[in-house]
Amino acid sequence: MVNLTNYPYLEYEPSKIAAGIIAFVIGLSLIIWIVQSIQSHFQPRRISVLILMSHVAMFLQFILRAVLSSSTLNSILIYTIMTGFLAAGQRVIIICNYDFLIQVRCNLTGGP
Repeated sequence: MVNLTNYPYLEYEPSKIAAGIIAFVIGLSLIIWIVQSIQSHFQPRRISVLILMSHVAMFLQFILRAVLSSSTLNSILIYTIMTGFLAAGQRVIIICNYDFLIQVRCNLTGGP
């Protein structure tokens, strides 16, 4: 039987150290990616903006996990915000992948 007494909150105790390490790696990746994008003059623009949105959403989600206490994480507002960041970050990466494939196909065929 499923225990729904804690729904919709987290069913586990998030590790603040692991969330901090992952946030650091994503933040470092974001900084390196911004430098690389500046060097390439943000080309292609749409993919650059989508990747920036994804990195920022994932970074903010892991920062919230690392900083907030367990009791604060079990509030509806924080749960909704973290779920939104998680969903947005992953879906924007998927959209970015499809956009990249479309641009590659257009470059190979010479048209839309």
